[in-house]
Amino acid sequence: MRVLLPDSLNSFEAFRRLFKLDVVAGGLTTQFDLAYANQVLLALTQCVTKFGTTAKSKAAITAYLKSPIGPAAEANGDPAIVQEAFSLAGAIVAEGEIAKAAALKPDEIPDGVSGDTVWKVADNLLTISVLPKDAVPAEIGDLNDLIVGGDAQKCRGDFFTGAMLDVVESATIARAYTTCQTQQAATSTYYFAMPRKQGGLYLTKIIATGVEVPPTIERAIKELDAKVRGAITAALARL
Repeated sequence: MRVLLPDSLNSFEAFRRLFKLDVVAGGLTTQFDLAYANQVLLALTQCVTKFGTTAKSKAAITAYLKSPIGPAAEANGDPAIVQEAFSLAGAIVAEGEIAKAAALKPDEIPDGVSGDTVWKVADNLLTISVLPKDAVPAEIGDLNDLIVGGDAQKCRGDFFTGAMLDVVESATIARAYTTCQTQQAATSTYYFAMPRKQGGLYLTKIIATGVEVPPTIERAIKELDAKVRGAITAALARL
């Protein structure tokens, strides 16, 4: 059976939490037992990250983790770039009517979180980085591979991910979702990368972290991700 889903990334993530799937076609109802879907998807993800990478791709991921666009990169040293990211975040919050959003000062940003601007939205984080043209991959889809591979390499517990290419206002964008669950904490992140008119990319991250990330929080960051993607074109027109 093949079913065309409206959003592959979000639907794939949702399958982890389903226990049963009912398919109704005319007068025929078919039921699928998904009680062990989460364990299967986690095992499949771990298998791919362990055996599905080449020496070349591993080297690329290692380089990415240390690069100016990697997760450990500090905020851009150019005040104009920092202001651009801050203004874009503010415009997204306004256009998307995102409540309970406030920019964090440098000393308020949690350890391990990076971005040219970091905002707190309710209990979660929204970051925006301006990735320079000379540092990003030639193909935007390759960025997904680096993001997923980098998060997989850093995770020391159960890891799950999904990634896809999408289109926003005729622009090809990269989207990814990763989650890492250890005994100490869980972190779920939605990534969204979009071409920048002046060159390079805008990279947004929506992050939820804690002892666990319950379904209610997953829904909240999923909805926030959708609002960011829906508002970014109008927000860019404000800059």
